[in-house]
Formats: sequence, structure tokens, C-alpha cells
Amino acid sequence: MEEIGRRDFIKTAGVIAGTVALSGFPGGFPGILHARTKSAVAIVKSDMDLGSSFAFDMSVWGDDTTKSKQKLGLMEASWTPESMAEIESMVRKACKLSGGLPVKKGDNVLIKTNVVQTPHLGFFLLDKYSPARALATISDPRVAIATAKIAREQGAKTVIIAESNASNCHSFFQEAGYERGVAALKDPAVMTLYLDGTPYKMMKPPTALALPQYAIFDIVEKVNVMVSINPMKTHMWAGTTMTMKNFIGLPANKVYGSYKSGLHHSNIADVIVDLPAIVKDRVRSNFGIVTGI
Repeated sequence: MEEIGRRDFIKTAGVIAGTVALSGFPGGFPGILHARTKSAVAIVKSDMDLGSSFAFDMSVWGDDTTKSKQKLGLMEASWTPESMAEIESMVRKACKLSGGLPVKKGDNVLIKTNVVQTPHLGFFLLDKYSPARALATISDPRVAIATAKIAREQGAKTVIIAESNASNCHSFFQEAGYERGVAALKDPAVMTLYLDGTPYKMMKPPTALALPQYAIFDIVEKVNVMVSINPMKTHMWAGTTMTMKNFIGLPANKVYGSYKSGLHHSNIADVIVDLPAIVKDRVRSNFGIVTGI
């Protein structure tokens, strides 16, 4: 793992505001930047191939019907202990470089992940689909688990790893390994939450750009810290999606539909500004982690 100076980072990577980035392939640009927002940006690189250390058990889709039934058709992810240790080390270093995870004793922490795709469909429907491609689409569970551990060490009362995606979040979390990873922590204060079906309320952004108000899961009024974990990827409407686009998961599916199609996707940029502004008014501290694994 490496870091570079502020001036070289600006010349090489441009300006990114208020986040932590993790890169799991050689050639990334590690470093730290204090942006105009007064947020710190840290980039940490690993020479370990963190993508190939993440795999899916495909045997459930084989010809052995009995074996498939025993596994209930679940294609669940797994990873090597070495990769988990490397990612945890990267998260710890990036948090330290950027000023520390803003968690205090007694805080309730929401880790908002981006798990928008069920991997087994990708393997069946897309050419040359791979675990690495799956990791380019969803938040790496190893990063969320490492973040949860750090939050608990800093005194967090509860850590909730949550998502509300386009379809069945429960099965997505299972397949991506979130449930297995959280269970391995053996910490009842760290839990997964599927936001669909949880209470929501109408909330107004301070300066409404796309809509005057939004139906938002009310968990944002019950936590002290929100950590947005998102892969660095492209999007057909937003262009690129980092931690702010991840806030699209906070409006209630019951109001906007399973693909959030009731939101103004023709004006997605303004929606992306409105939603973090709503959270900023209600959550004391916000932190972002972008993965490039």
C-alpha cells in the first residue's frame, strides 16, 4: 500500500471531494488531498489482486439437482482471509489519512451500500461476466465489514449495513456475501437491514432542485453517522457514480417503484444534489468510501 503527495495527486487524478478511494489493482494513484470543501480525500492502493480473491460458488447451478436443492439454489460469494486482511488494512489506512472515521462512542452508524445487481443473473445474461465485473458493479462486502469493525472499535452502539435496490435486496445481500461476512463478526451490534418495508416520511431538501420533497426512509433521522460505500463505475444517466449517487437508495421503493423510476431520472443530477442535502441536514457526520477493486 502506498500514498503520494498532494501536488502530484492533483496533477494526475484531478480533484475529487470528500471521500476515500480504495484501489485493488496496480497503477492506481494513492495519496491525500484537502479539497475546497475542507473534506479530506485519501487514496490507498494495493498490489494484491483483490478481485480474483473474491469468488462465487457456481456448483448450485450444475447438473447435480440434489446438491442444488440442498443449497437452495443460492450462489454465495466467498473470499480469502488474506484479501479480507488486506482490505481491512487499506480501509484503516485510508480512514487515518482522511482524518479518521467520524464515529464517537454511543453513535448509531448507517453503512449505505450499493448492491444493485444480483450476480447470478450477470453470469447467465452477460457475455464474459466474472466476479471482477460483479465487484465493479456492487459495493465490496469486505469493505463494509472492515468499516463496521472500525466503527465498533471507536465505540459505535450499533452499525447497520443497509440497502434498498431495484429488486430483492435480501437475495442480493446473500449472494454477495454480506450475510455470511456479518455473521462471521459474531457481533450482535452489527446487522444487515433491507430498507424496503421500513418506515419512511416526506423530507424537504434545504434548496430543492428536482422535487420539493422526497419520501425518505426515516432511518436517516435515527443515526449519527452515515458511511456511503460505492464502487467507482459508470451510469447511463449520471455519467459516473460515486458516493452521492448511492443516496438514490434512500427514497422509498413503495413510493417511487422498484427501480426508483418515480424519481426525475431526466434530471438525475439535481436529484443527486437534493438527496445528500437532506441527509446532511439530519445526520451529524457523513463519510464516503469509493472502491476501485
